[in-house]
Amino acid sequence: MKKIAGLLILLFLHLSAGLSGALLFANVEVSPVLPDPVESAIKDLESKEPQIRRQAASTLGSLKKNAGRAPLLKHINDEVPYVRSAVVNALGLLHT
Repeated sequence: MKKIAGLLILLFLHLSAGLSGALLFANVEVSPVLPDPVESAIKDLESKEPQIRRQAASTLGSLKKNAGRAPLLKHINDEVPYVRSAVVNALGLLHT
């Protein structure tokens, strides 16, 4: 994951000690907070829980990214009917 160097400024106010405030400058590295939704959904397609697989398929359809096509096709014969239905619906959304 790409890390971004940044400057973090913290302002501390300690009213009970009578200090008006102090600035602290620190050079820190931060990384993006949110994972890639396509990668997360593809990973979730492998879950043991059918509800998670269904949601993952729906998410991939909603995102309409071609990267989801092959993982969805891999699950077109899922053992759970509502997961199969979500996979078929998602593949249909990828074609629109």
